[in-house]
Amino acid sequence: MTVLFITHKYPPSVGGMENQSFHLIQGIRQMASAHTIIYEQKDPIWKFFFQLRPRVSKMLLKHPEITHIHLNDGLMAAFCYLLSVDFGGRKVLATFHGLDVVFPLGVYQNYIFRKMVQKVDKIICVSTATQDACCARNIPKEKITVVHNGVDVHWKNKSAENKGSTFKKYNLDLTHDKIILTLGRPVKRKGFSWFANEVMPLLEDHIRMVHIGHIATLPTTSLQTVIPNSWENKFNLFMGKADDSAALLAAHHKNPDKIILAGRLSDTDRDHLIASADMVVMPNVRVDGDMEGFGLVALEAAVMGKIVLVSDLEGMKDAIINGKNGYRIPAGNAQMWADAIHHHIENHTLTGEDIKAFTTQNYSWEKMCLGYVAEMENM
Repeated sequence: MTVLFITHKYPPSVGGMENQSFHLIQGIRQMASAHTIIYEQKDPIWKFFFQLRPRVSKMLLKHPEITHIHLNDGLMAAFCYLLSVDFGGRKVLATFHGLDVVFPLGVYQNYIFRKMVQKVDKIICVSTATQDACCARNIPKEKITVVHNGVDVHWKNKSAENKGSTFKKYNLDLTHDKIILTLGRPVKRKGFSWFANEVMPLLEDHIRMVHIGHIATLPTTSLQTVIPNSWENKFNLFMGKADDSAALLAAHHKNPDKIILAGRLSDTDRDHLIASADMVVMPNVRVDGDMEGFGLVALEAAVMGKIVLVSDLEGMKDAIINGKNGYRIPAGNAQMWADAIHHHIENHTLTGEDIKAFTTQNYSWEKMCLGYVAEMENM
């Protein structure tokens, strides 16, 4: 078996999909022969997409032994359909993450999505929620399977020294403060501003929320002044814009001592904060036309032995198993979130070793890659 991976999500870009794509390719290379067509950010992204057809043709001509082609997401599959990329009869599979299934654009849902699905032989969904979204769009069940994303289970906290400087930056006192950590790009479905505005006021004063992630200032552009709000929202979704930034900033300005925005951090500072946090939360809320495909951040915290609380919603149900590597809380119920936080801060029913052991056993990158290989061999 020889696989051609085609991906526009890859390091040095940072994100869950980039991480998944990198580890999938590197892992499969340990098990089978592999070639790649990767967006390396040397040219504009549009140029990468519009060169796909000749690049794929050239790659297949150079390597006729290629048996399988993997497309990193639904967007890649859509462009391959729209550009009439010829895969020469090879078996084609695509990973669907979530937004690429539910993206709320009529022409995409009613035409492009249905047509591109016909172009692939197998769809690998990262979660049961993504699979359900595919089934709701009448994709044949025999074409869909689920392979969970993985996480680096060999993580070790190498940053135990000099922690003090990290906490001084944010005026955190670990002898008194209880730290609730949120991580990631502030998009509305993540629920960061909802948590800051609705849950934090219900918590005791010594419990502080620290958010790690880039906060965009979101200036109004000339485009935003002429397009309808509905189109602006779709554009933000498509581009992954941090459209919850303004609301999160407002919550911080309202209560800067209790809601701390750390911004984008070095890996060392990030690890300091995660290792010392009392818990990590993913308080996602429902957003029409968007969904959390999996919840990789939750696993990254769990493999470090942190208590993780997530919304009982969408892809988080596959990443966090109640009582095993964290707990799921009803989405949008501020009082239940506050009660759960108070309870788990005072009562450590799960040890860090328990959390890490379960996550390591069930969510390694190796296990993910073995799942992909098994699916390819069965095509």
